[in-house]
Amino acid sequence: MKLAMSRDELRDAIAKVQNVVSTRTTLPMLQYVLLGAKGKALKLVATDLEVGIECVIECEDMDEEGVVTLPCKKMHEVVNNLPPGVVKVTVSEGNIVSFNSGVVRYKLMGMPPDEFPKSPEVKREKAFSMPQASLKEMLRKVSFSISADPNRPNITGLLLALTGKQLRLVSTDGRRLSLASSALENPPDGDSSYIVPRKTVVELERLLGDEGNVDIFLSDNQVAFKFLNLLLISNLIDAVFPNYEQVIPKGHDKRVVAEKEPFTVATRRAQVMTTDRYNLVKYEIGKGKMVVSTNCPEVGELKDEIQVEYSGESIEMGFNPQFVLDVLKVIDEDKVRMDLKDAQSSGLLKPEGNENYMYVVMPVRL
Repeated sequence: MKLAMSRDELRDAIAKVQNVVSTRTTLPMLQYVLLGAKGKALKLVATDLEVGIECVIECEDMDEEGVVTLPCKKMHEVVNNLPPGVVKVTVSEGNIVSFNSGVVRYKLMGMPPDEFPKSPEVKREKAFSMPQASLKEMLRKVSFSISADPNRPNITGLLLALTGKQLRLVSTDGRRLSLASSALENPPDGDSSYIVPRKTVVELERLLGDEGNVDIFLSDNQVAFKFLNLLLISNLIDAVFPNYEQVIPKGHDKRVVAEKEPFTVATRRAQVMTTDRYNLVKYEIGKGKMVVSTNCPEVGELKDEIQVEYSGESIEMGFNPQFVLDVLKVIDEDKVRMDLKDAQSSGLLKPEGNENYMYVVMPVRL
């Protein structure tokens, strides 16, 4: 292999694939990246056997095609420390890889590519396309409530549900649930649902851009996302996601509308006076106002008040303040709507005037 390319493009490509590389594994090859040079392009491939990623970049010059594997972390350090400009990459006998830029020359020991896992073929049983920015925004609004409990693998991923002409993304940790939806211009035939692992969701949210489309390919055990110069392939979680539609409250007769910023500030003030053992904030809602308070015997107390749009019977609710702050952080609208029933029933929060996102949170006993 003998080629030349921009240092910055190579550095950026390594940065895109390196998070997939396994850092804790009994298979040393999973800490490596496969570099394949062909035509005028260099392809970088990384995998942890559950998630795989491919990144293709154009070369300025290529005298000899070839394939080699390099330790990802060390290669990133090498390329990051090269001076800006064109870097020449040469593979010599014994899989020794030279990186030359100006007067700087690194030699890095590589490995034969034979033992590197083969990239799975992308299955295209179902396929659709949507704007990258839309998918990225949907992921931002639901990824934070994915469960990390290894004893409940069916909720350690994100539900991707195709329903009619709509895409729904749903996540839950058993105490709260997030749901974001978007209309699809060219939806695939038939309703179906898939559970995408948390790691894949995190990588996708990190890599998606704000322009252009992402192509999504689905099969019974695999999902792939193709966008920009990247292809992200992931196994799916083989489990049954909870019936999320049963969790969404229906018939809540108390509707409160609050300005997002004062609501956030009051909740954050109250959270200061909570502890891990006493993680409760009380919301007393009456005509035109909401009193936010907490009284922790170990720390102290806080009482604050904000104006709200409400004219029904008074109601008191207790919530984990972090769960409230998490959803307020991802709502972009100025006003937040809460649909409530009583102190024992879950609350439904959503942006006022936006039906494409909702958040269900379980109450804490007062």
